[in-house]
This record gives sequence, C-alpha cells and structure tokens, in this order.
Amino acid sequence: MQPSLHSAQLRNGVTWFFSCALLAICLAAACAKPKTLTFKTDDTNYSISFDSARIPEHEMRDLIILSPVVTNYAGIPGMDDFWAVGSTTGTILDKSLVALPLETCLKVQPAYTDCDHNEIGSANFLHNASINLQKSREGLAWLRALQYPKELEPVVSFLQSGLASSLAIEEMKFKYYSMWDDKALTEALDDVHAEEVCADVFKSLRAAHTDKEKYAIVRTQWTNCVTQHAPRHHYPTEVWDKFLQDCGIKEAYKETMPDD
Repeated sequence: MQPSLHSAQLRNGVTWFFSCALLAICLAAACAKPKTLTFKTDDTNYSISFDSARIPEHEMRDLIILSPVVTNYAGIPGMDDFWAVGSTTGTILDKSLVALPLETCLKVQPAYTDCDHNEIGSANFLHNASINLQKSREGLAWLRALQYPKELEPVVSFLQSGLASSLAIEEMKFKYYSMWDDKALTEALDDVHAEEVCADVFKSLRAAHTDKEKYAIVRTQWTNCVTQHAPRHHYPTEVWDKFLQDCGIKEAYKETMPDD
C-alpha cells in the first residue's frame, strides 16, 4: 500500500520541526557569550559567571550590587553612595543597603573638608554631613532608576525600602544637629512614633546640658531605639537564588584569611 500524500507531508513537517528546533538550540549555543567577572581584595574573592548575550556585562555589573553576598567588604565598584551591610545566621544570609552615616569623612575625596577635626560643633561637621546626605540621596535615586529583570522586583523593593528608611533617619539627625530642636526627631518613620516608643531616650536628651551630650544620645540611643522598633524584614534570598538558577548564573564568594 502506497503512503498517502498527507502522511508524507506530515512526516516532512515533523522532520522540519525537529530540524528547526535542533538548529535553534545549536544557534543559541553558538551565540552564547560566557563571561566571568572577578573582584578581589586582600581578604575577599568574588566571581560571577553568566551569558553576556543574555545579560550584557554593563547590566550585570549593576545587578551584582543586589546580591546577598556582596557588601562593601567585597570591594565591588559602584557602592560609593551607600553602604551594603550583611550578616549570616547559621546558613541564612541577610543584607541591606543603608545611607552613609553623617560622620563619614574621607580624606581622599576633595568634597570633604578637614576630616581630622570632624567632630560635632566643628565648623566643617555639618558641611561634611550634608555631603553624605547628598551622596545617599543619589544612591537611592540610582537604585530607583535601576533596570533589572522583573523577577528581581522583591529584592529591589526590599533594598529600596531599607535605604529610604535609613536615609530618613540620617535626615532627621542632620536637622536636629542643625537646630537642636527635639521636634526634628519626632516625625513618624515607618509607622514608628519615636517620642512614644523612645520616651526614655527623649527624657535623657532633655536632661543633657551640652550639644556633645545631646549628639552622643541621638547618635546611639535614639538611632538604636528607632531602628529596633521599625518593622523587621529580611532579604529575600530565595528570589535571588531562583534568578541565578533560571539564568544559568554561577556566583562564588569567599573571605580569605592571611594564611589562605
């Protein structure tokens, strides 16, 4: 019995389908551009391997900053306008982005002045503090404008929220140090009403006699109290891990000791 024309066409169609699928796989493999970025300091070694045809290198350099293992300690470029701080509890990683402390003063950066005498009450303290606020604002603006894969939305949202809250705290302290008016420290922050939950701190603050005493109370006690009462959230590591897996990205980070 001769095969029908329809059967022959069907077989030819199936053959073409699998041939095209195989060709697409081969072309995808041929077009792949494996790339590895490595960053080393005296104490750390970070590397990330990815397909630069899928995620361009310049985009990956920005996305690295979102990684839960990347903190300022890792020496990754692009984190001059905020601090990336992390912690590990057992095998659980946590990370947040925070505003530059008002006290930051780097001699190597000409925007700062007289870093050797940057204590509260000095002529340059508020000037240097304002530099840090501006840097932190720019860091938050950068994060808000960042282009990223939609699956990383929970990560970016978490980091944005933390950085914004941290910046708000530094803004409130700067306002207080500028006028020494308690009202600057009573604004609601993330539904935290400092004057209510930190009543003992305000009592100590109002009993202080000098600006230096007030500064010390606000820098430590007030900041710690407000931070501790703020809603606690954790970096969504499962989101980052899934992103790496789905995109075939390999990430490695190691902290080394002098003898390693």
